[in-house]
Order: sequence, then C-alpha cells, then structure tokens
Amino acid sequence: MRVHAGDLEEGNAMRKRAGHDLVGNTAAGVTALVALVACAIPLLLQMGQILHASGTVRQALGEGIHYAGVVPQASDAEVLERVRGGLAAIEAERITALTLRRGVSNGARFGRIEIAYRLRPMLPLPPFILRESKTAYLPG
Repeated sequence: MRVHAGDLEEGNAMRKRAGHDLVGNTAAGVTALVALVACAIPLLLQMGQILHASGTVRQALGEGIHYAGVVPQASDAEVLERVRGGLAAIEAERITALTLRRGVSNGARFGRIEIAYRLRPMLPLPPFILRESKTAYLPG
C-alpha cells in the first residue's frame, strides 16, 4: 500500500478540524493541571495547619507531664500552666478543656494530661476539636 503526500495532507487537515492539534491538547492539559494545583494548595495548607497544631499540643503535653515527673510536689495548676506555656504559636484561648489526673495503677503512680483544642480551619468549614492526651509513670 502506497501513501501519497496528498493523503497525508488530507489526514492532517481532518485531525486539526477535529481538535487533535498538539497546541490545543497541550493548552487543555496545562489548564487542567493549573486547576488541580489550585485545588490542592488550600488542602495542603489545611493539612499543614492541623499537623502543626497537633505537634505543638503534643509537645506542650510532653513538657507538662515531664515537669510533673521531675517535680513531684508540683501542684496541678503549676503543671497545667507549664502546658499552657508550651503552646507556642497557637492561640491558648482556644483550649476548651485541659485536665491533669494523677493516680495509682498496679502500685505505680501515673499522671495523665488531656487537652481539647478548638481548631478553626482555613477553609470554609466549621471548627473542629483536636483531642490529645499524654500519660506517664511518675516517680514515687
């Protein structure tokens, strides 16, 4: 089977009329990619906000429970103030609950700090509560 130059020209013209030209497909692909990235950026920023708040709260709980272990005579208020002081770069007034419970389990003393933090999302979503806790054995 022989292909003539006229056949190729006719085929190229048909493809261009049908929207199969390279420039049109590239533009559509770039447009779709830009739309995808524009949707993904706010979601990534929201995830970063959640991870930052969670990490900060966990760090502050760790500081508080460590203080309770190192200074056994520290009052509950002192330990909880240590937790509040460790909440760097997040708004402490969004704490909805912060408790310290000390007790004995199988003859060993322990402390448990629990926190509930109201996180306001960057996206148009209702606020949600981030709950974390930290438990450690205390010297006794």
